[in-house]
Formats: sequence, structure tokens, C-alpha cells
Amino acid sequence: MNFKLIFFKSLQSCLLAGLLFFSACNPDGDNTMDFDRNAMLENLGNNIILPNYADLSDKMNLLQQAATDFTAAPDNTKLTALQAAFKNAYLSWEKCSAFEFGPAMQVSLRMSVNIFPTDSVQIQTNISSGSYNLETAGNADARGFPAIDYVLHKRSGNNTDVLERFTANSNAQGWKTYLLDLVTDTKSLVDVVKNNWEPASGNYLATFISSDGTDVGSSLGELVNQLNYDYEQLKNARIGIPLGKQTLGVVLPDKCEAYYAGYSVELALEQINGIKNLYLGFGTFNGSGLDDYLIALDARHDNQTLDEAIQAQLNLAIAALQNVPDPLSETVVNNEAIVNTAYTELQKQTVLFKTDMPSALSVLITYQDGDGD
Repeated sequence: MNFKLIFFKSLQSCLLAGLLFFSACNPDGDNTMDFDRNAMLENLGNNIILPNYADLSDKMNLLQQAATDFTAAPDNTKLTALQAAFKNAYLSWEKCSAFEFGPAMQVSLRMSVNIFPTDSVQIQTNISSGSYNLETAGNADARGFPAIDYVLHKRSGNNTDVLERFTANSNAQGWKTYLLDLVTDTKSLVDVVKNNWEPASGNYLATFISSDGTDVGSSLGELVNQLNYDYEQLKNARIGIPLGKQTLGVVLPDKCEAYYAGYSVELALEQINGIKNLYLGFGTFNGSGLDDYLIALDARHDNQTLDEAIQAQLNLAIAALQNVPDPLSETVVNNEAIVNTAYTELQKQTVLFKTDMPSALSVLITYQDGDGD
């Protein structure tokens, strides 16, 4: 018996098996080993997430000051300034909506500040009674930005009617108190999350950067999951539900975000551009992002790179949304086709984001689809 031959063949088999195992675990070769996930997370945290939370906190401070000034002596000039401050804060929120992990997840920030449509009946009940706890489940859709939207706007766009709530109304003080409580509640939640991210206080930023694996619970895993979840809220809750995609074609204009203020599409565009910048790693400068990671992996989609496909489709979706005029609640009734075109372009992006990208990054999608946020 030739023991040397047997040993050589056994060694050869082991080496071949090891090579096959490595190839199966790393089908794209060594490119992933050359990509610095830690640097990408550092860029996303320092260049996008923290600055966006800081901007939202600043906008909430301005909103609180405007609400305080208005309720002290309501007039039309102060109401207009307050509505502008509210819009700026709402737009700023849309750029933070995708960060629902870590500190945001701990306080359920998305569910606490942006459940829409708001419950106008519950709001009026709260104002009438003067007794309420905004943190209870019964008030989940009577707080946050959608509730402030209802309190500060009328569908007619007539500010005289809005002003009367805070002046001529028999319970004007109740309206003032509820407005201030809504703003304070929202601001407090935002500040808790921002402070927990900041290095000088909670320093979740350090945890975010150091957790640079791809497993469930890693920063990349949570980031990709929440980017996808937020994108689906854009497609479904903000556009699809008002368009009637879940009601057999029956349009539901009152389900729009910012239904009373009437700038639903503007908010949606801010959100999708925020998602795009998160994907690109683009904040105050263009740093390392998910796009760079996919390029390093040489991830493909049909006859082009996956990154090229994602960016091209994002641009098509954004262009289609830009063609939809506000208020969306009127457009879904009067020009359903143009909204449907935008929805279709948004839908095409879903496969790229939810299937192709996680697969290339070895990230598992773990969330359950929902209808609203």
C-alpha cells in the first residue's frame, strides 16, 4: 500500500474542500476583505446621523419658541411664523426617519412622533377634557407631527379659522395647552435620542461604529433593515395607501401625511432624498457609504453593477415624485395616473433595496412589513 500517495491525495482533498468552503462563504472573492466597514459606519454616524439629529433638535427648539410666542398672544403673523417653523421641523424629521435603531428604537421614536393619519376625534376629546397622557396607547395617533398638523391647519387653508381656535373658541386655553404639550412631547423624545447618540453624553455613536459585523443586531444589519423599512413606508403609507393600493383602487385622500397642511409630496421627497444620501454616505461631504461597499463587492444586477441600478432607479423614482403636485390628497382624486406612475417607480426600487442589496451584503431582512408609521 502506497501510504505517501494516500496521504498526498487526502491532503489534496482537504485543501480543495477548504477552498470550496471559502469560495462559498465569500462568492465575490477578496473584495469584501478590502472594504473598511468601520470607516463606513464612522462616516454615516458622524457625517449623516448625528448632524441630522442635531438639525432636527434645532428645528424643534425653534418650533417650541414659536409655539410659546404664539400662545402667549395669538395673532395671524405669529401663526404664520409658527406654521413655517412646524414645516421646517417636519421636513427635518423626514431625514431622521430611517434611523430607527439604537436610541430611537428604545423610545419607539418613529411610532411616537409620526403615526398618520392622526385621530382628530381623540385630539378634540383630549382638548375638551383637559386630562390626557400622550404616552398611553390610546393617544398613539393623537400626538407627534400629525397631531400638530391638525391643530395648526385647516383643510380650507383659512388661517382665520385656525386663529379662532386659540382666541374666540370657548376653550381657547385648551387648544393652547394641547399645542404646547404636543410640541414639548415631540421635542423631548428627539432630544433624548440625539443626546444618546452624542459622544459627550450617551455615546451610542461609539457602539454604532464598533459593531461592524453583518449579523442580526450589527450596525450594518440594523441600518439596512431600517433603510428598507423606511423606504417601504414611503412607498406604501405615504403614496400607496392614499392611492388605494390596499383598498382595491378606492383612493383614500384623508390617509395622506400632512393631510391638513397639504405638503405630503414635499415631505416624501425629503424622505427619499434622505434615504438616497444615507445610501451614498453623503452628508456635509461625500464619504464612504453602502454604494462603496457594493462596488467593493462587485455586486451585479443584470448587465450593470448593483450600485448603478440602485442609483438609476432612485433617480427615476425621485423624478416621478417631483411630477406629483401637492396637495397629494387632491391629486390622488384628480390625477390618479400621475401618482400611480410615481408608485410604480418606487415599487421597482423595492427589489433592489430589499432583495439584491441585503443579499450582496450578507444581511438578513428581519422586520415585518407594515402599513404605516
